[in-house]
Amino acid sequence: MSAKGIFFCVTLGISILLHQPTPSPAQDAFATVAQPLPALVEFNNNVDFRTPGDRLVRWYDGSPLTGTNYAAQLYYGFNVSNLLPLPDPPVRFRIHTTTAPGTWLGAIRTLPGVVPGTPIKLQVKVWDLRHGATFEEAANRGLFAFASLPFDYTPPVNALTPAEFYMENFRSSMWLSCPMFPTPIIHVHPTSQTVRAGTNVTLRVVAEYPCHTDWYFNGALLTGTYPNSTLTISNVQPANVGDYYARVINFNGFASATSQVARVTLIGQPRLSSITHLAGGFSFEVPASAGETFVIETATNLTPPTVWIPISTNTAPFSFTNSTATDHQRFYRTVFR
Repeated sequence: MSAKGIFFCVTLGISILLHQPTPSPAQDAFATVAQPLPALVEFNNNVDFRTPGDRLVRWYDGSPLTGTNYAAQLYYGFNVSNLLPLPDPPVRFRIHTTTAPGTWLGAIRTLPGVVPGTPIKLQVKVWDLRHGATFEEAANRGLFAFASLPFDYTPPVNALTPAEFYMENFRSSMWLSCPMFPTPIIHVHPTSQTVRAGTNVTLRVVAEYPCHTDWYFNGALLTGTYPNSTLTISNVQPANVGDYYARVINFNGFASATSQVARVTLIGQPRLSSITHLAGGFSFEVPASAGETFVIETATNLTPPTVWIPISTNTAPFSFTNSTATDHQRFYRTVFR
């Protein structure tokens, strides 16, 4: 009899019911993650009451750099070996006739990837846009391109005023090296002036690529003005009246530019002339430079203290007639204003 096997197949079914109530709208929870504020810097080099010190960009002769063809870009990073330019376009320097030469038109800038309160390195690079759209292009061509020394900056946390974002450590002025080859270009010429004796006169020339500036008076070289783009004449006297001009010279001395001539003259001294007497009255003239304003004053005697009374304010040249027949004695003088 053969053996037969009986096999059993048992299937165990295990059912687990997990009950998870559906949340009502009132039970929903939301989490808000605060985004860090961007790190900012004021990319500017103005000198004002809160930022003492000279931050101007200057030529070799000390005259401040001007002209919208010159640009400045800010480079930043965590170490001096890896500084990157800001993504913003470079800023331009002010026009040649500006009252704030040596400064560029800056603004508040964002520092990508930098958290406020983190110390970083900054560097300013300046170049001529006529030689390249970027600093690197101008530098690779061996043309006008200059970089400041790197300096420290820590973006403030929770700053209350824009002044806190200023680049305080950018303190040293940038003096550009004496250019060797370009011929200087004069943009602002000295202007003629008519002044009173004893006043001061300032003549100024604004040029590109200056190494030094010589000033001439009536064709003769003035000594003691090297190197300076501004000539000051103190206490002007008749001996200082004449023609002045500047000669801007580059490094090798062979390329130069000569400014227009500026004439310094004195206002005519107050005086009475052409005095005439007729029919109990008299008249006189006051010759002077056209348009000069003066006052005619009179007194009955010169015994101290003399009391001078203004009787007429006019513009030269002018004629005055006194028709008061009862005046037996009277003194007159002219005072220029």
